[in-house]
Amino acid sequence: MSHRVARHTLALALAPLTAFTVACGRSDATAVEPPPTPPSRLELAVATPTGDTIVQRGVELTLRFRDGARITSVRAWVDSGTPTQQPVRWPYDKWIPSGVDTLRLVALFPSAGRHTFTATAYAVAGDSAAATVERTFAFAERTYGAAVLPDLGAGSQPLGINDGGEVVGWAAQPVGHVRAVRWHGGALSVIDTPDTVDAVANRSNAAGDVLLTLGGLSPNAPHTPMVRRADGATFRLGPLYRDEQGGYRRYLCCSVAADLGEDRRAIASGANFISPTTAGVYQSLVFDVAAGAAIDSSTSNLVLDGGPGRLVGQSIGGYSNLGRYLTTVGFTAPTISGLPRTVCDLPGRFSQTDPIDVATDGTLLVRWCGNPALLPPTGASVWLDRVFGATTAIRMARSGGWVAALDSAGTLMTWRPGDRGPTVVRTTDGWRFDALGGINAGGAIAAHAVQPSTGRGTTVVLAP
Repeated sequence: MSHRVARHTLALALAPLTAFTVACGRSDATAVEPPPTPPSRLELAVATPTGDTIVQRGVELTLRFRDGARITSVRAWVDSGTPTQQPVRWPYDKWIPSGVDTLRLVALFPSAGRHTFTATAYAVAGDSAAATVERTFAFAERTYGAAVLPDLGAGSQPLGINDGGEVVGWAAQPVGHVRAVRWHGGALSVIDTPDTVDAVANRSNAAGDVLLTLGGLSPNAPHTPMVRRADGATFRLGPLYRDEQGGYRRYLCCSVAADLGEDRRAIASGANFISPTTAGVYQSLVFDVAAGAAIDSSTSNLVLDGGPGRLVGQSIGGYSNLGRYLTTVGFTAPTISGLPRTVCDLPGRFSQTDPIDVATDGTLLVRWCGNPALLPPTGASVWLDRVFGATTAIRMARSGGWVAALDSAGTLMTWRPGDRGPTVVRTTDGWRFDALGGINAGGAIAAHAVQPSTGRGTTVVLAP
């Protein structure tokens, strides 16, 4: 992609910092004059992307030694010297090469506001030098209405929202197990499940079906995926079969309630083991909820229903079975454009692609080697860490069009393809967000939020 780059070279001891414009349609951000520092052998140049819609939520740092010494490695921090200090994270294609004269990094940062970037470069001879620069960034904001959803007296959390605005998740009781619940029109209803184990509701569709997990909150407890049909009939999703081999009982599928689509197909999956010492294999089950019967199975890990005829999952393989690759049924997966030769590990032995969401037009939201990416059916993929920075959760509307992300600072953001940058979600009550349940085609968001004035956490629906 061609783009213009405005570059400002910083002579640390003498030159003042100049103003620059943050890319992607956000408001101008004025550079902040750093405090005087001793002369340094390290020169730090800052490039501000102007017109590049991929390199967005960060700055490009170029480092070099004034005496021409070759850089062997770099350590960099955001907000150095403060309680929020953390290592600079740069995208997948900006790994540090060995033995270079000039090093360029795209630094991603955690939130809007004033940030200090500090970089230390190490030379071949073993000596080092550091440089620091400060910048203030401002993002577009939008105020959302927040509707607080009722619970059972001991907290709740959303796990999904459909296009009709119905939210599903779980609610805890003051005494007893966690219950699977749904909120329709703001009203809470408890889904009928055995009250001897925890239960959560993972997904719902317009027909009124609900995907459930029994044992849902305990990571070490057995998990049983189930689907409750709109007429009240409940079906267990798997196991496909069970047998004995060498005294070891083998259950084949399923332990994960993976997805429920508007076409009334439910997907369950899981990794299974032939013996206590062998590697795991994936197995998946596709269930026709209307008919109340399994209609297909697969040895790949099917986890998403992309509408009529479309299924998305992953297969394992590659170096020491560490690789994970996209698997699609009924359509061809979009490709990730602009991949570097190296993949997750620097020797280039394997890559890992994990599907997160799929839209009805075939657009995929994935994590590739830990980096979120949007893969449209046509056109270039978009690296979403360049849009949102480092995220703790990211979701896409099932009908496409909207992406929501949550970062480690509790900032909730939205973005749509074609936007020139993210929009920060604000509420009049100042809620801070700590979990993201999902976003629907109308841009409504289900999230868990904490009110700063009371410290009380609750499930909320946010309407733009």
